[in-house]
Amino acid sequence: MGAPLITYAQAKAHLKLTDDEGKSDLLLKMQQATDIVLERIERDPADSPAWDDATDPEGDDEFSRAQAMILMELTALWRFH
Repeated sequence: MGAPLITYAQAKAHLKLTDDEGKSDLLLKMQQATDIVLERIERDPADSPAWDDATDPEGDDEFSRAQAMILMELTALWRFH
């Protein structure tokens, strides 16, 4: 399990959250969403080149699509939290 590939700020903005209530639950779901997507696309977090939350999605199309998938998965996880 690596670090989430989206930032807390990205997650909050995507879910339209205005406060930090439920922050620990959101951080957990960010990690879960990341793990689900990486498993789905059969990518090991240790693969090279390594991705992390500082990777520029504008310079890496595959990473950009992975982030979009993570945000979609996060939405589904958050919806029923």
